[in-house]
Amino acid sequence: MATFYYDSYSSDHINSQWIKHLQSNAYIRDIDGIVTKNRKELESTIRNASAEQAKAINQVCGRLDDGFAEISNHLKEINCNVSELRGEINAMAAMLDWKLSLLIEEQRLTNELLGNIAQILRIPDSQKQRVYHIEQGLKYLKNAILEEDVESDFYSDAFEGFSQAEKIERKDYITLNRIGQIYLYSKTFLNIPLAEEYFLKSAREAFAEFNAGGTTASNYLSPNIQESKNHRNPFKAATAEAYLYASRCCYLQRKREKAAELAGKAFSLIPEFTEAGFEQAKYLAANNKDSEAAQILSIVISKDRFFSIKAVNDQDLIKNPSILKLLETLQKSTITKAKQGLKQCVDQMRPNSQAKEIIGEIGDNISKNSYISGMKALDLLNAKYSFKYCTYSHGSETIYRTYVNPSQSIISFLEKENASPEQYKRALKEYMSQASETNAITFGLGGGALGFIIGLFKGCTVKEFSMDWGTFFISIIICGGLGALIGFLIGQASEPGLTDQNRPKSY
Repeated sequence: MATFYYDSYSSDHINSQWIKHLQSNAYIRDIDGIVTKNRKELESTIRNASAEQAKAINQVCGRLDDGFAEISNHLKEINCNVSELRGEINAMAAMLDWKLSLLIEEQRLTNELLGNIAQILRIPDSQKQRVYHIEQGLKYLKNAILEEDVESDFYSDAFEGFSQAEKIERKDYITLNRIGQIYLYSKTFLNIPLAEEYFLKSAREAFAEFNAGGTTASNYLSPNIQESKNHRNPFKAATAEAYLYASRCCYLQRKREKAAELAGKAFSLIPEFTEAGFEQAKYLAANNKDSEAAQILSIVISKDRFFSIKAVNDQDLIKNPSILKLLETLQKSTITKAKQGLKQCVDQMRPNSQAKEIIGEIGDNISKNSYISGMKALDLLNAKYSFKYCTYSHGSETIYRTYVNPSQSIISFLEKENASPEQYKRALKEYMSQASETNAITFGLGGGALGFIIGLFKGCTVKEFSMDWGTFFISIIICGGLGALIGFLIGQASEPGLTDQNRPKSY
């Protein structure tokens, strides 16, 4: 995770420091090992950190075990596999340093060596010879990387192959890039200015291929960068990567302004290329462009939060007051936002809520009071859940209960879950109101009919048929009114049925 840092207080020349960086440690080829290595590096950084720097590290990841456990869980959740890495543009960018970038190169060399020979055979004979030399160069470069030795003899064999390919085609961006890597990574051929020159040539030719849509030969030989998560054009991605390597060469020559410019070009070409953005911020900070560095780093961290941990372990960045202020601001704003979301949840939550466990986990993350844990809390707040709850509607003889589990945020679910009992009460009230109204009308009409008969007989004499209209109407009103009252009371006392419309078996 810790990118190369030039120590101006060291008695070693920068080239010697670079070679020592390449010679330190073996490559680690599993996620847990890489995460553990980075945690140990940060522990070492903390031991030598100032009070302000130690505070920033704590604000970013809290307890180191918690912060790096979160990284490990994240990488496993997205099924990140070291053996499947294709280029600098990948989900593990925040975990790789300049040396571990060779892991990516080694895997990509494997992919290129497994190219479709049947397709390559269709290209002209002059190009077939170039393909042969490139394949030889790739084969030996892969072995040099696997040996993990900056003095490996395989670098000489690889250089011979690529040099022969360059004689046939001086503008092949793949060949130019690989020669640049040999000048950068081999102690025998180490020539940082020449490596920069070759990477810049490679970027120029790759960009020309991008603008032209790729020639027949270059399309057959193009690296498999299109397999990256964003399916970017391989020539555009190759251009961005060449610019990044050129920027590293500039940094090694202490040309910090140009290093920032080239890394910025890579980041502008592909905004998802967060490693390029991070290194642009690093070089700006090394060149005392504090506010610009903080602005770029803020964009990078917004794309990948784990670059915040990489930042506190990079000496060019962690010594910069603007970067320390940025990290503090990120931590405070994230925790504040998470606390607001948690309060909404707690205010809405019922004692027996299905979301109780998730809300507890959100609270635990907030209590760790770090940027990484705060972001985890926000993840949980913004995630989509499919908890089940009930909706209710009334019919003429029953109340219908429907089970639903739409995908929604936790606060949205709590609102619906909380509203469910109230919805049942409303449905029951509407049912009783309708039942009371129906019964009152029915019984009122029945009572009115009875009053009509009673009034008819009460208002007549036996000897002479005559009508006492007052008695007649009073009987109808009294009997109708009593009937309506009885009907209303019966409606109020009635118990509706409860019908499940789609009760899930698992509920």
